[in-house]
Amino acid sequence: EGPSLDVLDALTEASPPQPVSISQMMLASGRTSPAVRLANAQFLRRELASRRAHVLSLLRTMPPPLASQPAVARLCVLNWQRLKGLLTLPELSTADDEKAFAAAMLDHSAAIDGESRRWPHLSPEEEALCVDALGTLQREPHLAVDKQLDAIFLARIGLRVLHEHYIRAVQPPRQGYAGAIQLECSPVAVCEEAAAATRQQLQQRYGAAPPVEVVGERGHSFAFVPGHVRAVVD
Repeated sequence: EGPSLDVLDALTEASPPQPVSISQMMLASGRTSPAVRLANAQFLRRELASRRAHVLSLLRTMPPPLASQPAVARLCVLNWQRLKGLLTLPELSTADDEKAFAAAMLDHSAAIDGESRRWPHLSPEEEALCVDALGTLQREPHLAVDKQLDAIFLARIGLRVLHEHYIRAVQPPRQGYAGAIQLECSPVAVCEEAAAATRQQLQQRYGAAPPVEVVGERGHSFAFVPGHVRAVVD
C-alpha cells in the first residue's frame, strides 16, 4: 500500500525537509498575530508531509533482517495514512483554515498522549519495531540496520518536536516557555525528576527502591524541550 519509492523521492525532492533551529522556533512562537499563525501552520503542514515521506522512504528500504518484520509493514501503513491525510488537506489560506488545522493537530496530539505505552514518545508500532530490531541485532549484528534505525528515529524526533511546538504555541502561554521550549531547561532538574518518579514506581511495585544520586549543578540550563531530555534519561 502507498506510493512507489520514486514518487516518495520526488515528493521529498520537491519539498525537502527544512532545518529548523531552536532560536527560529522560539522566535516563531513569540509572534501570535493571525498572519504569523497562518504562516506557522502552512510551514508545519509542508514539513510534516515532507518528513513523513522521508520516513516512509526509509521504512520501505529497510535492510533484509528487518524488511520482512510485521512491525515495519504496520509502520509503513501508518505513515502512509498520515502522509495521505496531510496531502489531501485543503490549502491553508485563511485564519479559519488555520484554526481548523490547529484543532486537528490538537486532536491528534491528544489521541497519542492518551495511549498507555512503555515508551511515551513512540507509537505502539514504533515500539514493536524497536523490539524486533533488538531481537534482530542480538541474533545478527548488522551495521546497516543500526544506521537505518538511527535515520528513522532522528526524523521521527524532528516530526514530534515540530508538532509539539506548534501545539504549545497555539495554546495559552506558559511561564518560562516559548511553545514547547523551556527557556531555562536544567538537565540536572530533569534527571532528578526522572529519578524521583522511577524510585516511586519501584517503591510501589517492589516495596523498596535504591537511592539515586544526580551529580551536577541545577543552575546550569539552556533553551530546550524538556520532554526530550527526559526521553533520553528514561
